[in-house]
Amino acid sequence: MLVSHSFTSYTSHFSRALRVTNINPILNGRDKEQDASLKYRLSQTITAAEAANNTAVARAVLEVPGVADYVVRPFEDGVGRFNVYIKSIASTVSDKIIEDVQAALDDIKAEGVVGYARKPFEIGIEISSRPIYSQEYNARDKAVIINNLTYAAMSYINSLDIGQPLALADLARELRSVDPRIITVGSNRLTIFDAVYVWYPTRLSTGGRRREMLIQNSVASAPNARIIIEPSIGTPIQFT
Repeated sequence: MLVSHSFTSYTSHFSRALRVTNINPILNGRDKEQDASLKYRLSQTITAAEAANNTAVARAVLEVPGVADYVVRPFEDGVGRFNVYIKSIASTVSDKIIEDVQAALDDIKAEGVVGYARKPFEIGIEISSRPIYSQEYNARDKAVIINNLTYAAMSYINSLDIGQPLALADLARELRSVDPRIITVGSNRLTIFDAVYVWYPTRLSTGGRRREMLIQNSVASAPNARIIIEPSIGTPIQFT
């Protein structure tokens, strides 16, 4: 998200969000690489291609379009194999990305060591809440504030890494900073937001999702799981 700019003639400038027409927002990035680090990485290119070592896996996986990051779980399914869980730029990982990552891993597999591309266990979040404003605003102003809150909430949740939990207090703190006209984002003593639901994949062969109401102030994440905005419903984030 571009945060350093002087454009103010649009509705989302309060949240410092410069909107574009991308299908999905780019919520990841890397710091500028130092010359010494670049030279060292280049010097490892030849040896990295020899086997499925850490450098080879990083090069193979991160060069696949659509991959934002990954987590390696060695020996998770047995000796001689490792699983690579993919975090994509979009909230969910497509089958095409998994196929491309698997092809890249196949090119670097070593004798007796095989890597498998995997989707993370996706934990969906649904939020419904009524913000409390510093004063009464007209419908147009409220629409702008709600738009900024919704975008910020989706960006925050979808930027969580694989294995990273969601603390609702941290999310609420982030949202309160979006617009000075907001006092708080909800009134539930336990969850801060008025209602929070967690969606889990079912174990049925037909797939599907299972919805549970959250009654605590955080959502845990396993090492091979990723918390995202729930993709199976039309409006997973609702501020009214």
